[in-house]
Amino acid sequence: MAKTDLDEAQTELTRAIQKDAPCTFDEPIPVLVTLDNGVKYEGVAFEVQPQSTNFPRGLVMVRTGNTDIGVPVNYIRGR
Repeated sequence: MAKTDLDEAQTELTRAIQKDAPCTFDEPIPVLVTLDNGVKYEGVAFEVQPQSTNFPRGLVMVRTGNTDIGVPVNYIRGR
């Protein structure tokens, strides 16, 4: 995948956090989440939550195969 594709997903999610959060996307964004421990999840970003003390860059809700997880935008890449 080209680097520009990765940047586009993060840019779109960050823009939504700054302007529209909290909000749910009409069309979920396909993403790859990589946690600090190296575990990877493929899924779709379907919602963003606003910036807060605990999540200064906002929080992205990602639906994976069997669960929904909330992760900071810097853990996410487009796929």
